[in-house]
Amino acid sequence: MFNQEETSSFDFWDTVQTGEEHFSSSAEAKVKEKVKLGDNVYDLEIVYDSSEKQIYSLLYRNHHLVSSQYVAVLSSEKDFGLNYQLQQNLKREEENLIASWNLREKINLSGTASEHNCLGLFFLDKGLDHEAAEQFEHALKKSPPLSDTYKNLSLVYLRKGVPHKALELLEAGVRLNPGFADLRNSLGWVYLECQKRKEAIEQFNMALELNRNYAEVFLNLTLWYLQESANHPENSQALTQAIKYLKKALTLDPEFILPKDKISEWEEVSKLYLILKNRVAQKDTSHIKATCELYLLRFFYDQANLTQKSWQYFLMELREKIESGYDFPDLRNYLGLGYWYYTSFFLEKSRSILKSDRFGKKLKNLATLNLEVIESLKKQLEKIQSRWER
Repeated sequence: MFNQEETSSFDFWDTVQTGEEHFSSSAEAKVKEKVKLGDNVYDLEIVYDSSEKQIYSLLYRNHHLVSSQYVAVLSSEKDFGLNYQLQQNLKREEENLIASWNLREKINLSGTASEHNCLGLFFLDKGLDHEAAEQFEHALKKSPPLSDTYKNLSLVYLRKGVPHKALELLEAGVRLNPGFADLRNSLGWVYLECQKRKEAIEQFNMALELNRNYAEVFLNLTLWYLQESANHPENSQALTQAIKYLKKALTLDPEFILPKDKISEWEEVSKLYLILKNRVAQKDTSHIKATCELYLLRFFYDQANLTQKSWQYFLMELREKIESGYDFPDLRNYLGLGYWYYTSFFLEKSRSILKSDRFGKKLKNLATLNLEVIESLKKQLEKIQSRWER
């Protein structure tokens, strides 16, 4: 049993949704691009929804809408016109989509299980279930104990409407990784969706034994007991248990103020559960984490096509996300890695300049000394990189 440092949240069931509810017919401005990759045609659209005053990115695969995502406008672009903002986001979405396809070819040839899983996360975030499943399956073949991949691939099966396959996968994952709380929680949720209530609560309780401060498990147990109370009104203990777990979940949200009045009615508990569940969903960072993984993969496999401007945008987007209230250790780690890789761009430029033969006699010795400093700095940064977990 252990207490985890707070990390960015990943709401298992919410990620199953395609996000199509974001699409609105009130879009007043739109830019689009068609990209053919392999046998598939991908249509990208960046639209401005006038009713919500928000920008959304829509992705179609072979003319079927697969994802619709809110796009945050960078502070550096807010003073530009709407058309500029739409065009810039379209360029970035197109670049990332093409890059992901190029990465797919390279990683399928020689990638590690972790790299397959990371690329699969990007495809999953974009609603590209076929492409995501391919990467997750490769990851499991290369490294069966890779815990996260079981959960990720099960999401694909759930979105495809085959929960029995998701169950089989999660059960296999739990057998291989019995001490992984996230897997047990995910398995419990799918059991609950499949009306296997006894199995569901067993998994939730086991997940809680592994992580005593697991907010999502507290919420799932709240829901389990709320359903039990609704199905068996004579069982007063069910509502008592629902209140107990709801309060435990509330204590983990420092920004939430507990009601002054005593919580005692089913409707009150249900309302607070929905409010807190929505707050957890709003803190979901799976989208930005998927983007982070894509850029780290691009740094290793696609540097020739990774421009300084693209990397700058990625760092600004991640930094502003953290500053807007998503200050989690894993996102800070991504940002630290991002700045390290960004630094390496300039180190390489500096090395190539200092190695030039175009220095005069007076500056040649100084250039040589500076080159030694650059080489030493590069080695030190490489040592730091090896200590950081991706």
